[in-house]
Amino acid sequence: DGVAAVERYRWPDPEAFTVDSAAAAARALGRTSALRGPYWLPVFCRVCDLFGMEEAMARLLTEPAVFEAAMARVTDIVAAVIARFLDACGDDLPILCLGDDFATQRGLLIDPAHWRRAVKPHLARLFALGKARGKFVWFHSCGDITAILPDLLDLGVDLWETVQLHTLPCSAADLKRDYGRHLAFFGGINTQRLPFATPQDVRDETRRCIEALGRDGGYICGPDHHIKPEVPVANTLALFDTARAFRAAGYTR
Repeated sequence: DGVAAVERYRWPDPEAFTVDSAAAAARALGRTSALRGPYWLPVFCRVCDLFGMEEAMARLLTEPAVFEAAMARVTDIVAAVIARFLDACGDDLPILCLGDDFATQRGLLIDPAHWRRAVKPHLARLFALGKARGKFVWFHSCGDITAILPDLLDLGVDLWETVQLHTLPCSAADLKRDYGRHLAFFGGINTQRLPFATPQDVRDETRRCIEALGRDGGYICGPDHHIKPEVPVANTLALFDTARAFRAAGYTR
């Protein structure tokens, strides 16, 4: 029985995860910085890691009870770790930051209906831990997730990271118009172009992102992924210097 095998698996003990160092860091930094955490504790990605991606996709369709059992057990562990983390950090950490990836640059890996059945309830449980403690919810998810953005808003997400504008079926202005009243955005600058663009290209793109996503606030300007070593220093400086110039000018339009 596949479900029984999931239950017999030797799952890790949430109590083995220590939170003392996080609590100490929050006490030291929380008065001067807006802290977020614990960040990468995915449930969908973890189940895909455990089964292997191909096997996980097959189980989702052919043995949904097995996939659901694995999702439930992973969520149990993640929820326990998050609760301990948030309780330890207390008011010094205002943002519950989590991440899970279930999309490519061309759309979701799975049908939205399957996502709503197999993934959404587990994310709802995790986000509720933050909401119950008065936290903002910051959620990382790569690629084009616009098909389920309304669902994430239903669950209480306050900020979406990372906004890969070049993957989306809508413009930055449309994204801001449709979701900006309820959702803040992080990212926007196309990291895949940074190694090949000119500094002026980067300055222009940064201005466009701020003008569209930053109108009336609700935008953290930056690259949509980590800046890699092959990016010219001049391009990195162009991005951050342009963002600082907007900030110095008190941009609020």
